[in-house]
Amino acid sequence: MDLQAAFQGRTDSFIYSIGPRATFADDNFMQPFFGITADQSLTSGLSPYRPNGGLVSAGLGGTLIRPVGSRSSITVFAGTDYLGVEAGRSPLIRERGERFQASIGIGYGYRFKL
Repeated sequence: MDLQAAFQGRTDSFIYSIGPRATFADDNFMQPFFGITADQSLTSGLSPYRPNGGLVSAGLGGTLIRPVGSRSSITVFAGTDYLGVEAGRSPLIRERGERFQASIGIGYGYRFKL
């Protein structure tokens, strides 16, 4: 489950949104991303781990949209997240990753006339 609150606005040239976010999940969701099976442990050298459900991550995200004409736009987004306790306890994160996660991206959208 994703929770998000955002402050949104518009200027003459841009549409923007910024706010906090959090993701919660059960153990079935967490296992493929943060868990380590016995077989994976043998091949990776990491300790087996079965995460419980709970907070996956919490952070802050923002989006900036620049319309380009009447049918297209360019979108830039960025975010920072900190992994929750169960995800952060994973040997994959402790030994080979970071609890602090950052993302940035850019996209182009075109609206077709139907």
